[in-house]
Amino acid sequence: MVSSNSYFNSFYELFYTKYSTLSSIYYVLKLEGDFKVSVYREVNGENKREIISEQNFEKCQFSEPVKILPIISF
Repeated sequence: MVSSNSYFNSFYELFYTKYSTLSSIYYVLKLEGDFKVSVYREVNGENKREIISEQNFEKCQFSEPVKILPIISF
C-alpha cells in the first residue's frame, strides 16, 4: 500500500486545478507479477474513501512500466 495522505506526501487537487494548466495526472509504476491497483481519494476531516481508479495488471515486467490513467482529469 502506498499512501499520499500524509502532510509531506499530500496531493492537493484544488491547488493544481487553480494554479496550473495541467489537463491530467497519472502514476507510472514499475511492477513485477500480477497486481490489482486501486487509487482512492480521501477528503480531509471525513472518514471515507472514494475509489478514483481500479486496474488489474497481469504478468508485469519490472522493465516495462505501467501507467495508471487517469488519476485526475481537469
